[in-house]
Amino acid sequence: MITIGGRFLCLGNPVPFHNVILKEADFFTDDILAVGATDKDGYFFLLGVDEEVLPITPYIESTFACCESEKECKPQKERLDIPFGQISIFKNENVFNFGDIETFEITNRHNIYQNYGKEGLGM
Repeated sequence: MITIGGRFLCLGNPVPFHNVILKEADFFTDDILAVGATDKDGYFFLLGVDEEVLPITPYIESTFACCESEKECKPQKERLDIPFGQISIFKNENVFNFGDIETFEITNRHNIYQNYGKEGLGM
C-alpha cells in the first residue's frame, strides 16, 4: 500500500480541483495505482496498491499550466518521481509527502525537485 500526498501551488496560490494520477513504472506499460484530484486548497492524497515482487518505482503524473499573468503558457504533462529509497517492498504501508509543489517552477523548468518531503514522511 502506498499513500502519497502534497499540495499544488501556482505562484503561491492553491491549485483547486486539479487531476493527479499515481502510477508505477513498469517495463512495458506503467500501472495506474490511483486517480484523484486536489481539494479546494490544492491538497491531494492518493492511496494505491501494487502487487509487485520487486521494488516499485512510483510517481505522480499531472498536467500543469502555470505562468505569469501577462504570459501565455501551454499545459504540460509532467512526471514527479518519488525519491529512490522512500518506498520499500518490506513495509506494509509506505507514505510519502511531496509537500508544496510549485507548478510555476515545473512549467518554467526551474528547480523541479524543490522541497519534496521537507515536512517529513508523515502526513
